[in-house]
Amino acid sequence: MRRGLLTLIALAAALSCIGGGSAGALAAGHRSGVVLRVMTFNMAGGEWGWQHGPGSRQTAADERAVVAAIRAAHADVVGLQEPFGRTRLIARLLGPSWHAYPRLHTVSRYPVLEPGGANGVYGFLQVAPGRVVAVFNTHLPSLPYGPYGVRDGKGLARVLHDEEVGRIPWMRPILAAARPLIAAGVPTILTGDFNSPSWRDWTPRVVRARGLPYSVRWPVSLAIERAGFHDTYRMLHPDVLRHLGFTWPSGWPTFSHRTAKYSDRIDLVWAAGPAAPLRSQIVGHPSPFTNIPVQPWVSDHRAVVTTLRVQPATPPDLVAVESARVVRGTPVVVRFHAPRAHGIAVELRRQGAAVARRSTSAAADGRLRFPSASLQPGVYSLLLSGPGTANVPATTVTVVAPGAQPTVSVARRVFAVGEAISVNWRNDPGNRYDWLSVNARNGTPLTLDLLEWRYVGAAVDGHGTIGRRDHGDWPLPAGRYRVWLCLDDGYVCGDAAAFTVR
Repeated sequence: MRRGLLTLIALAAALSCIGGGSAGALAAGHRSGVVLRVMTFNMAGGEWGWQHGPGSRQTAADERAVVAAIRAAHADVVGLQEPFGRTRLIARLLGPSWHAYPRLHTVSRYPVLEPGGANGVYGFLQVAPGRVVAVFNTHLPSLPYGPYGVRDGKGLARVLHDEEVGRIPWMRPILAAARPLIAAGVPTILTGDFNSPSWRDWTPRVVRARGLPYSVRWPVSLAIERAGFHDTYRMLHPDVLRHLGFTWPSGWPTFSHRTAKYSDRIDLVWAAGPAAPLRSQIVGHPSPFTNIPVQPWVSDHRAVVTTLRVQPATPPDLVAVESARVVRGTPVVVRFHAPRAHGIAVELRRQGAAVARRSTSAAADGRLRFPSASLQPGVYSLLLSGPGTANVPATTVTVVAPGAQPTVSVARRVFAVGEAISVNWRNDPGNRYDWLSVNARNGTPLTLDLLEWRYVGAAVDGHGTIGRRDHGDWPLPAGRYRVWLCLDDGYVCGDAAAFTVR
């Protein structure tokens, strides 16, 4: 669950040109199109976001520093990691031309359309009406960290096993969703803190020059390449030893020569399809690895910004909401790509019954608004209706009452040993990694007596169970417990519900 934690500086010497994709070859034939600056940014400084507490002067200064870094990078779209519930806030601080997508941990100058069925895995960056780029963003688990396993004497087989078990499962839904998009010719971008290096940075020649014990074909980077992606930084800087590109650790708040050997490049921008990288730069505090220096720097990672020339594609027919959580009284704003035909409409439904309908006016692309003042709080579906729209996935929006606070409840007060705990939640903020924490009755998530946990899937209103398929030591022994609803992979937790296991 907790994802980010890991350390810095460089060596250098010799040349080593690693084989693979050529930026020049990929760029051939792509002299037109749209130029995008894509940034990946783990914005947390270790405990940033809960160390000082929400609303503190230091936290506000950290937030302003994050915004300053994004501006210095001149980014168009930013995949954030560890925003700790601040995705919307960062977009607001960047200005009115920016959009926030908490389910994707992404902020962007362009709208992002999340199609029905994407489940927060990806969205379509709409660079022009009817023209899109697919965007993915992820943050893989931080522990066990492979390079530290190498440092501490683990054998290669064990290091690879940890990667296959601990990180590859998190990549499978991403790569499964990306492959058909790449095959269809959609430019596809993947940003993230992968907590795993590139195999191209750990070849025999490189590890000998760096004094590392042995080379590693890191499984995450291999899996991403096999899906059709190219590592944009390494395409443009193939000489690893001249361009180490270390992103972890940033040197914040201190710098250690002792750990320099196990600094690494774990924050990457990947591209596939008609997307030609033109330039890739490291953003961070002034250092030998930094191309765009920013002070103060508040993250324990450096960021990466890659400039790409993309050939946008036509999206599939879809309907998408600008915000999956709407406070009653503010409109439900919908974007669509639909057949250019009369009789096509977007319908707003509650429990299968239409409560509102708006015509697309035979437009292929557009934006519609549904007033929400008369809508009861709850989950609504939005879908295209009319000729040729039967197979277009619906999407959902949740309307919440003004001032409504997140709540969590359990189906019963008493459960048997080994019985799954049935949990309901309401009015959640809808962030990507909002989660449920089970603790002893007299503890809290901050006391680190976490017993079981699971994500809520970015659902504003939802229900689920906590049991043997979730994270922790199952079953819970007889005792008294609480389940907490917590914010976005952090330890700011709100409502809790008590239960007993007998």
